Amino acid sequence: MFLLFFSQFNTFYGQTYHLDVTPSRRIVNIVNFIRLLEPRDPAITEDVLYQTVVKQVALMRQYHLGGTFLLQYDALTDPRYYNDILFDLGYSDQAHFNKDFRKIVGASPGMYFSEMDPLAENFLHLI
Repeated sequence: MFLLFFSQFNTFYGQTYHLDVTPSRRIVNIVNFIRLLEPRDPAITEDVLYQTVVKQVALMRQYHLGGTFLLQYDALTDPRYYNDILFDLGYSDQAHFNKDFRKIVGASPGMYFSEMDPLAENFLHLI
C-alpha cells in the first residue's frame, strides 16, 4: 500500500522522482519524499537550513533535550557537521577518527558512506 501511495504521488510540480524501493533505501526515500513536498521559500538556502539546525542543536544542549530523527539524518548527510561530530566525540582531528573508524569498521569513513547507507542499515530490522 505504501508503494501505491508513492506511485500515485511520485510526480510533483511537474517533476518525476524515481524511487529506489529496495528495503535498505525505503526510510531514506520517505525522508526525501517528505522534504520534496515541503513548501520552501527560495530565500531558504542550504546555508540557512544549516544555521537553523546549528541553533536548534544549541537549544537542545542548553535544555538537555534529545535530538530528532531528521537532525541525525542531516548530520550524516551534510559534511559541514563532520567536524562538530568529531570534536564532540573527543577527537582533535579527522585523521585520528579515520584511523579508529577503519580499525573498528574495517573500511574508511568515505568508503563506508559511499557503499552503504548507514541510516537505512540501522533501521533494516524495522522493515
